[in-house]
Amino acid sequence: MEAVSDDASKVFAGATSGKQTSLVVITGHERRTIMTLNAPEQFYGASFDGRWLTFGVGHHPGNQHLWTVHAWDSESADEPFQVGDNRAAVRSPWLFTRAHRGKVTWVQGTGKPDQSNGIHLYDLATRTDRVVVEGRVDGPVFFGDLLLWREYDEAKTARFTGVSASDGTPAALPPALRDSRPDWYATADEKTLAWTDGDQKAIHAWRADWPGVRELAKIEPGVELPGISFPQLSGDLIAWTSKLSSVTDIRTGSTYRADGMSTALSISGGGLVVTGGGVTPSVVPITDLPPLPAC
Repeated sequence: MEAVSDDASKVFAGATSGKQTSLVVITGHERRTIMTLNAPEQFYGASFDGRWLTFGVGHHPGNQHLWTVHAWDSESADEPFQVGDNRAAVRSPWLFTRAHRGKVTWVQGTGKPDQSNGIHLYDLATRTDRVVVEGRVDGPVFFGDLLLWREYDEAKTARFTGVSASDGTPAALPPALRDSRPDWYATADEKTLAWTDGDQKAIHAWRADWPGVRELAKIEPGVELPGISFPQLSGDLIAWTSKLSSVTDIRTGSTYRADGMSTALSISGGGLVVTGGGVTPSVVPITDLPPLPAC
C-alpha cells in the first residue's frame, strides 16, 4: 500500500505488470490508474491529505538519491505534475513526502557542506516551492497547524523546531516540544506528535491537552537490536517496528505484536494495513477497531 485516505475509503497501491508498475487508486470496486512507470523506476514515499496525493519516483534502484517528487489532484482529471527534482543526485535523506491541507513537505540535500539539507514547503494550489530552512535538519512532519522537523547541533543532539504549516512563517513551539530530544523517527497527525528517543528503545508523544510528554511504548523484553523504527500514527493508534510489527493503543497503553516477522502492520491515513504472513494485503478502517484491552 502506498497511501490510504483518512476514512480508509480510498487505497493507493502499486500494481506491477511485466516491466511496468502503475500507481492506482482503489475506491470500493473501482480502480483508476494515476501514473505508470517503466522498470527500473519505482514509486515510494506517498502521502494523501484527502484531496492531494504526493509521492516520489525513484529513477534508479542503484542510487537512492536520484528521485523526483510528484502530486496528483484527486478531484480533477489532470495528470500528476512534478513538484521537486533531485535528478542531479545531490546526497539527500531517504525521501518521504508529507501532504497536509494542500501543502507538501520533503527534505532534500543542498550540496552545501555546512547546511546539508533543506526543508521544502510546497503550495499545491499555486505550485510554488519554498525552502523554509537549511542546515542539519531532517524528518519534516505536519502537526496540526505546524510544520516541524528535527534540527541537530554540533553534538548531534536533536530538537524540534518549526514554522507555520500554512505560510512558512516562524512559529513558537510549546515548552514540552522545545524541551524534548527526538532522534531518528517522528510521526504526527492533527493532535498527536510522537517520536523515538535517543537509543530507539521507546516512543514518546505529546498532545496539547496532556500535562507533559508521555512514554507510549517501549521495545519488547529481550530485544536489544534492532531499535524501534518507522512509527506511524493515526487517531489513537500508533504502529511501529523493532523485531516484530506492533500496534500500541494510546488510550489504554496496550500493545499488540504480530505473530511472526513475516507479518507487517502499518498505519496509513485512517487505515490499519496488514501485509505478509501469506495473506492478501488488507486495510481495516481504524474507526472500526475497538480499543485494545488495558494492561
